[in-house]
Amino acid sequence: MQKITQVGACSVEHTDDFIIVHWVGLPSLTELQNVYTVLGESLQQTGLQRVLFDLTRADPTPPGADLRRYASQWWQHNVHRAMLASFGMAWVVRVIMELVARTVQLFGHSFVSKNFATEAEARAWLLQQTLKPAPKPTP
Repeated sequence: MQKITQVGACSVEHTDDFIIVHWVGLPSLTELQNVYTVLGESLQQTGLQRVLFDLTRADPTPPGADLRRYASQWWQHNVHRAMLASFGMAWVVRVIMELVARTVQLFGHSFVSKNFATEAEARAWLLQQTLKPAPKPTP
């Protein structure tokens, strides 16, 4: 199975084992929200829990407060549905992503997330993670 959904310059790809978000440039808040909407729908439809963030073409400029806030809030509500491995990011983006993960954890959520230099390392780590029981559907 392979499906790619284009969201502005970014895309969300489904493979047999992963959902891969290919970030390009620095998304606007609307584009970020749209990517996360597609990611949420993909998690729901596929049952996949392993998410890769490909940041090799992401803008190394740190995202603004509105983007960080939205990402933190989204992950707080969806952390039980996915585990995340990121690769290819600039040092500044890596620090920001680690801050988002810590913010999610501060609110009492267990966030399975790690940053890597290469896609191969990220994929290997995700494949070693134990899948969580599927979340129960909300009535």
